[in-house]
Amino acid sequence: MVKIFTDSTSDLSKELLEKYNIDVIPLYIHLGDKEYKDGEEIGIQDAFKWSDENKTTPKTAACSVDDVIKAIEPYKESGDDVIVFTISGEMSSTLQVMRMAAEEMEYEDHVFVIDSRNLSTGIGLLIMEAAVMAEDGKSAEEIVAKVNEYIPKSRASFVIDTLVYLA
Repeated sequence: MVKIFTDSTSDLSKELLEKYNIDVIPLYIHLGDKEYKDGEEIGIQDAFKWSDENKTTPKTAACSVDDVIKAIEPYKESGDDVIVFTISGEMSSTLQVMRMAAEEMEYEDHVFVIDSRNLSTGIGLLIMEAAVMAEDGKSAEEIVAKVNEYIPKSRASFVIDTLVYLA
């Protein structure tokens, strides 16, 4: 079996995550001196509200190596291959954290960490392609090879309502 993970920057809906059995390893959002798991302990609207009330921008941080190990460990125990999609390595240290966790687990031959070179919908589209291939019984190697062909062709675009949060 091939198990697919993403970090919380992919913005996939709960319905898609459930339908395709995709697990999320959340990044952290720092609001002042408090830390929250993105999507689990705080939602984006709460972060925006806090930002408006405090006139400052929330900070983010990568997940921890321990978070990743805890998420992947059951799949190592059952001998499954794991594909992990991350936000662009140019934007976050999440990619490196995922790789360090695979090495620490001594499971790097079965954990394929994909640098999406993207964020949000750009990651989500790659994940959906991988999920469909996994459902069709493709191997992790086949999925990774195909996704790596898509990455240079994938671009995320969005329109913003305000420049307030771009500080």
